[in-house]
Amino acid sequence: GIANLAYSCVSFTLAMRSHGVTVPYLRVIAVANVAWAVCCAVFTVVWFNSASVFGLGQLVGEAVFVGGLGLLEWRAAGRAG
Repeated sequence: GIANLAYSCVSFTLAMRSHGVTVPYLRVIAVANVAWAVCCAVFTVVWFNSASVFGLGQLVGEAVFVGGLGLLEWRAAGRAG
């Protein structure tokens, strides 16, 4: 919950900026997304034997989606900076 709240605050700050997103903010959000993807992958391994197929699917899907988003954001920060 705390990770989601922190992510929401940074995302909201980026969305509300009237003069564009700065590279440091974009890098922070990219690193946070990749870190969350790693957490989801770790959770998948830890709970592999006890989680349902749907739960594991959610974790894997979220890891792929959020990790991909983080990589795209990192690339965008590289082009902007």
